[in-house]
Parts: sequence; C-alpha cells; structure tokens
Amino acid sequence: MIKIYYDVKNTSATTNYMQITKEDMSLILNQVIAIQSLMGEISLCPNKDVKDLIKYYTKPCKSLPFHNKWKKYNSPQTFISGVLNNIMMGTQTDLSDVQGQHLQNIINNFNLLSTVLKEMKIDLQKSNVIEPIIFVENLWSTQ
Repeated sequence: MIKIYYDVKNTSATTNYMQITKEDMSLILNQVIAIQSLMGEISLCPNKDVKDLIKYYTKPCKSLPFHNKWKKYNSPQTFISGVLNNIMMGTQTDLSDVQGQHLQNIINNFNLLSTVLKEMKIDLQKSNVIEPIIFVENLWSTQ
C-alpha cells in the first residue's frame, strides 16, 4: 500500500484541501490514467463478467458526488475523468478531502479488480501500476 502524505491546505473556501507533493500527485494521476486505459481496452471484451465490471465503472453511483450540470450522480468513470480534467487541463492543483476519499476507494477497488482480471487471463497491463493507496495527514512539521 502506498501512503500519500498531505498537509491540510488553508483556503478561504469551505472545502478542505490536501496539499500533496508533485511526485505523489503524479503517482495518483498515473494510476487513474491506468484505470482509464484498462477500462477503455477491456470494453471490447465479450466476457459477461467483464461486461458487469464495465457496467459498474460507467453506471452512476449514489456514493459519488452529484453532478450539478448533468443532474446525475457520477460514476467511477466520470469522477476520475473529472479529476483528470480539473488537474491536468484546468486550474486545480490540490485534491479536496472528498476527492481524495473517492479516489482512494476507486483506486483500491481497481487494484483488486485488476488482480481478478489477471486471474481470468485478461492481462493487458504488464506492470501493475494500480496499487492500493491511503491518504495520511502529515501531523509533524518537517520544517
């Protein structure tokens, strides 16, 4: 399990943010991109169990945030696409606490699912870059 240490970022917004090092943010984004590419590639697979996994990935989920513009709950796919879009193409630099919790759950679920896919001989990613993560608040100052 990879521990992602963060500092609480004080902002004027009512949302709490996690200030994460650039290296750790790159690690998270690489895992999210690996999930996106894996799911895009296995969408062609005719296996029924894989089709159920694709439904889980694309189906709106009430445990994820509500998307005000589209008036629907996010799916794991839309949630991680939104995070990628906000950080890589937008102006967001840090994750909110809520985003961190959901990313942690999604990444950890896909770590388990990628293991199951390998057992099913659906081995598309040669190195398992989807590793379980946990966000840990830095309680001790390093300064």
